[in-house]
Amino acid sequence: MGPRIPTRSGPSRRALFGLTVSLAFVAIGAGMIIAGADIGSGGVIFFGVCAAVFAWQLWPNLLETERRPPEILLACYPGPVVLRGAARKHLFFSAGTAALGGVGLQMLLAEQLPLLMQILVWPGVVLFLGGAPLLLFIAVRGTSLQLDGGGLLIGDGWRVKRLSWSDADGFTTATVAGSSTRMVVFDDTTTGDTRLARLNRTLVGRNAALSDTFGLDPDDLAALLTAWRARALQAGAEPGSVPPERR
Repeated sequence: MGPRIPTRSGPSRRALFGLTVSLAFVAIGAGMIIAGADIGSGGVIFFGVCAAVFAWQLWPNLLETERRPPEILLACYPGPVVLRGAARKHLFFSAGTAALGGVGLQMLLAEQLPLLMQILVWPGVVLFLGGAPLLLFIAVRGTSLQLDGGGLLIGDGWRVKRLSWSDADGFTTATVAGSSTRMVVFDDTTTGDTRLARLNRTLVGRNAALSDTFGLDPDDLAALLTAWRARALQAGAEPGSVPPERR
């Protein structure tokens, strides 16, 4: 029997608070617009996007298509098992970033903002409007993760990379500074000591990361990868066996 994979669940109080506040501002703004108040719709759109993001944090499975528990996935060893990211999740974020970028652009074009405010708003507009097509591209191309006895095959929308289990280690979760989104990170021995690898290690403690969690809790996915790797390396180390990556 392999190591037990804990399943984590439970809504975040911070996300629940954010959702409540955002919906309150949406209701107030919508009510003022209906009453004929001379206010723009930008604020309502902004808080509407915030409410949608907080709702996603509370119920992430609403946008996911992968429904298999990690224990079931581990029982499929040596696979291959293919996990696919949900296109609708990336479409959701593409629409959200486009909406936020549009609100910022409307502010810049319709109002005479002070120079300092313009300097602060423009980078956000460029970031959001530039990120929306990228997320749309990822939604179209798709993300995937294939596990087998020899290693893992990572498809992140614009490239596919194959790693043996001996080249991928230290699977854990990390949160990027300034964000509440957790991701699965690991050490990729094939990347070398590049500037990007050093930056990633400084930010998240590892030199590589998965771009999706494929419907699983990040901690569950990291535990699944750790357990799968342990089984593969153990199978390759058994007397008389052939290493999985050489079969």
